[in-house]
Amino acid sequence: MAVEEDWTSRTERKTRDGNTAQRSFTCSGDGNITGWDEAYTSEEIPRFDTNVDNLPPATPWDPTLLLTDWRTRGLSNQNVRVFCFYSNKARRRDRANQVGSWRESLDVSLEETATASWLKLTDTQKPELGSTLNSWATAWSGGGFGGTDENRPDLIIRTPRVAKRITVFSDKYKAQLITEKMGSVNITPFLAWYEIVRGAGEETQYVYTNTDIQSDFTDIGQWQFVSCHVEQQAENLYRYDLGFEYNKDGWNTAFGLVTLNSYPSIDFAEELFKDLLKEDMDSAQEPGTQ
Repeated sequence: MAVEEDWTSRTERKTRDGNTAQRSFTCSGDGNITGWDEAYTSEEIPRFDTNVDNLPPATPWDPTLLLTDWRTRGLSNQNVRVFCFYSNKARRRDRANQVGSWRESLDVSLEETATASWLKLTDTQKPELGSTLNSWATAWSGGGFGGTDENRPDLIIRTPRVAKRITVFSDKYKAQLITEKMGSVNITPFLAWYEIVRGAGEETQYVYTNTDIQSDFTDIGQWQFVSCHVEQQAENLYRYDLGFEYNKDGWNTAFGLVTLNSYPSIDFAEELFKDLLKEDMDSAQEPGTQ
């Protein structure tokens, strides 16, 4: 019994959406051991999610190709041909523990809420000059127009709501991790770190060419981990949809003036993402480090 690759069967196709390739093997039986037995048991036949690293160096195939389809065809009672199809199109986006598989979205909107107080900007054209906290009841009754508690309307203000979702894929099911970290606030820069990781894990100039987030952008304490949906996609492949919400005043303060300290502070990189994704993030640096 034997397994031989049909070398002349190798084909590769390159497109803008990704690459595909094909190989085939002939499995020959011997006596009680048939080619079908060889096809399903031989270690010489590639298996799902393996790449093409076992090819000779002279073979110019894309190393990101993964085996995605496997087909057999009988040639005789003893011989079987196995066709192996490789691709890096759809499946390359859903690889466990790979930063390259991450997906992201950002939702920004204005949210209306009734409030008993508001922050009054010192200068509406220069918000960086700060603001003061004002009572709506005091302002209404002291306005000189006969305002009372009885005729005071609700004060409706619009505040920006910024929500970011990051989808990652892991080979782990981490229910306890997600439960423990839910509600936590970032103790280190979040968006700048994220751009570094997404940009190949090195703090170099090209990392920031496609974003307005720069390495010195500071958002410590302004992001809260607020939601997570976990779904198993395949064996040893779990999809995590992680939700974060932004508060420019910080989640552990009220109006940026009163310290609340209601939420635990963690390093999202080390205590959330890295625990999900294992070694793929080991080379990623945090902003300001070398």
